[in-house]
Amino acid sequence: MLIQIILSRANFLIVLLIIYPFFYSFGSEIKKNTLSVKANQALEWFQNEKKLVALGNVKIKLDSRNISANKVTVFYEGEINQSNILKIIAEGKAFFNELDMEVSSNKIDYDFISEKIILSEGDIKVIFPNIEIKSDNKLDFYKKDNFFDLFGSSSIVFDKNNYLQASNIRIFLDSSNQIKTFNTSKNSFFKSLDKGLDISGEKMLYDKSLSILEVKNNVIINQGNNKLNGDYAKVDIAKGISTMLSKNSGFISGEFVNLN
Repeated sequence: MLIQIILSRANFLIVLLIIYPFFYSFGSEIKKNTLSVKANQALEWFQNEKKLVALGNVKIKLDSRNISANKVTVFYEGEINQSNILKIIAEGKAFFNELDMEVSSNKIDYDFISEKIILSEGDIKVIFPNIEIKSDNKLDFYKKDNFFDLFGSSSIVFDKNNYLQASNIRIFLDSSNQIKTFNTSKNSFFKSLDKGLDISGEKMLYDKSLSILEVKNNVIINQGNNKLNGDYAKVDIAKGISTMLSKNSGFISGEFVNLN
């Protein structure tokens, strides 16, 4: 046992001697295109495989990006001190932020070549100053085109008063990271707090520039004690105008209740 402890400590010292120049190079002064890595358990540098694995309360800084997790694996090309990062995988209470975006999940897979970020395995959350996005299954973020694909039970809150929940959602953001359009494919529910609108249906398509929400299949619109039913609706969120049409069933109904 004593021999094993001595060997273990010797190996640990060897690792420190190998890694120390690495820490000094990346941790002393953070410049553009440099990588800073801190961990409290282990840091393995696989030079032939061009891979770095950090364990235990890992903190990584790469330019304006910050990543933390229980385990982080960094894949690169060329020389590590040139920070030619190909991919970063963060696992276990993973967190990532860049400029005005914050991301949390149990696993974050960030591909720097395709600029695609995949969130999975746990409570998934993406926060911008005026948007909160959640999913309980998987989220794909395509940075180049600035859109999200959400899988499983997902929701977004935007413009403070608007709430959307659906099984699958695609969200496009504008250049200011505000909602541009969204579309859903299943079990959709939309709520506008300031307009007092509750809208449910199978599919939804929203265009913020027109302020129009289109809803298809088994549509129900509630506003106060008033209710509309049909299979297709166009709702002008800004003006508070709901138009119910019949495209399939030939059936439209409305109930308007006066409580006075």
